Amino acid sequence: MIIAVPTADGTVDQHFGSAREFTIYHTDEFDEIAAVETVEAPGTGYEAILPLLIEKGVKIIICGRIGAYAVQAIKPTGIMLMGGASGNAADRVNDFLGGTLKFYSPSEPIAAAPAKGDARGEGDGLETDGNVAACGDNPVCTL
Repeated sequence: MIIAVPTADGTVDQHFGSAREFTIYHTDEFDEIAAVETVEAPGTGYEAILPLLIEKGVKIIICGRIGAYAVQAIKPTGIMLMGGASGNAADRVNDFLGGTLKFYSPSEPIAAAPAKGDARGEGDGLETDGNVAACGDNPVCTL
């Protein structure tokens, strides 16, 4: 399995579309991290980033906040989106692999906020955690 995390100094970057780099984790048949690579984002916005992640064979994205238009673009790709994460990126990947990934305290949910911009140039998309919206009926979500 290949997992991508937008990162900044080893932590989960809280803004998917403006992340400068992505850390790509390759796992083995035992669901342990077998290889790690860091790639520079080819630009800003999901339209620049998503093709790179697809090319790399990413099946899961663990991220912080993500714009609603990005969630809509990811949904048909077969990539599972796990938004709302924070902290050390490798720790979050290991949490996911161990089935213990937690995004935030239920008493303190990440509220939707205006996105910095969007593909339509209107800036009216909402930046959310994206968990349920991107998963849908995607078979990858049944891992």
